[in-house]
Amino acid sequence: MACTVEKVLSDARLLVNRLKDHDNCADNVISQTQSLLKRMEAMKQVRTLVYDSAYLLFWCRHRPRANLIMGLLQENNQIRELQQENQELRSSLEEHQSAIELIMSKYREQVAHLMMANKLDQGALQKSNHSKEVEEKIDKICEMAVIMQEAIRLDEECSASESKLIVQLKFENQTLRELLKISKESGSLQDAPRVEQETQTVDDLSDVETTEDECNRSVIFRGPEQLDDKTDVSCHKLQASDSDVSQTETSEDLCDTDTESCNDTIIEKST
Repeated sequence: MACTVEKVLSDARLLVNRLKDHDNCADNVISQTQSLLKRMEAMKQVRTLVYDSAYLLFWCRHRPRANLIMGLLQENNQIRELQQENQELRSSLEEHQSAIELIMSKYREQVAHLMMANKLDQGALQKSNHSKEVEEKIDKICEMAVIMQEAIRLDEECSASESKLIVQLKFENQTLRELLKISKESGSLQDAPRVEQETQTVDDLSDVETTEDECNRSVIFRGPEQLDDKTDVSCHKLQASDSDVSQTETSEDLCDTDTESCNDTIIEKST
């Protein structure tokens, strides 16, 4: 098998070399045929020139000079006309070129103007967009100002109601203290004022809760970003009112203890 493969390879190499030789021979034949064709064309041209020259010589010999001169004059006139047409065509071509250059220059100027106008339009559009944004921000600021005014009004109403409640609680506290003082001085207390005091304290606590609910509603309406010093003052006022209520409760406890002690003393005296 190895020998047969080597033989096949050697035969293939020989065939390749032969094909290369045949290709080279074919190229040489093609080049030779092309050179022969060129020679044949040159010989044909020479033959035509010889025939033309012989015909001209024969025609010149058998034709008089007057006809030759007339033919030459006609040819000269035709040549002059052709030269004049050539000059006219050149001048018209130059005119067309100058016109095209003028048109192109105008076109370039118009394009430059359009580019500048486009840039200016873009700047105007940007300015208009900026003005629209500014107007939107101004509208938002106005809306926020209206909301803040409403919040301030609600806060003022809340603070006014709280101040009224505080004044009322102070007055009631003062009256209770005076009653306590009178009861201590007289040494006798009844249950009716105690019940009235309890009802008053319950009403005061309900009023405080309602005011707290109103303040919380106003805070929720305004939002955490719009809180100001007035809300802090109202909260302090609520704390003060709570402290006053606690004071009233402690005073009631003291009154209860005083009444019990007074009742004990009265019972001892009676016995």
